Amino acid sequence: MAQPAIADASVASFLASLAAHTSSPGGGAAAALAGATGAALLSMVCHYSLGQEDLAAWQEQIAMTLGRAESSRPCLLAIVDHDAIAFQRVATAYALPRATKDERAARKQTIATALAGAAEPPLAVGELVAPLASEARALLGRVNHNLVSDLGAAGAFFETALRTAQFNVVENVRGLGQDQRGTTIAARWRELTARAFQDLATLRRSLDDELRLPSLDAESGTVP
Repeated sequence: MAQPAIADASVASFLASLAAHTSSPGGGAAAALAGATGAALLSMVCHYSLGQEDLAAWQEQIAMTLGRAESSRPCLLAIVDHDAIAFQRVATAYALPRATKDERAARKQTIATALAGAAEPPLAVGELVAPLASEARALLGRVNHNLVSDLGAAGAFFETALRTAQFNVVENVRGLGQDQRGTTIAARWRELTARAFQDLATLRRSLDDELRLPSLDAESGTVP
């Protein structure tokens, strides 16, 4: 019998699986879920901005962003399961026998292939989230003013998704050592996310200014 998709589980069930003493799901799955949450928030912002007379000049842009967010969300949810499968393959590869020289060579090759494969789900998170991050920034000042905090929340989830996925990419690249595939994966990640991180920083600063968010004291956690 096929195992039920992790992405179809309840929030409580997914978190229980994430917390369990098992090899998957892990950080990559969490990154994908964070990206999907950001996409859902961005969709909500767009829904509440369509048809607004004062936003007439940007209706086409809002509609296009909504379309991308809606199409990306199920893809990101699918990555939750893809990442769990890829991570399980890595665990299986590390468990291979290594008593003889041939076994050690085969194990090393299998591990490298599994690690390269495990980099694909977080890379896919980057491919989907990076454009959404840029589109969220581009909507600054062009959405329903009552949803500004939700636009910021979407950006925060996108940043969490990308940072978490990056940890997974780095770990897999580190495991590949001198394997050329590691260099290729690292270069691909940098190309995917360079602009997105800049856009998210711009979005965060702009919303901090617009909402006049108070600084929190680092030691006490109280508002000065």
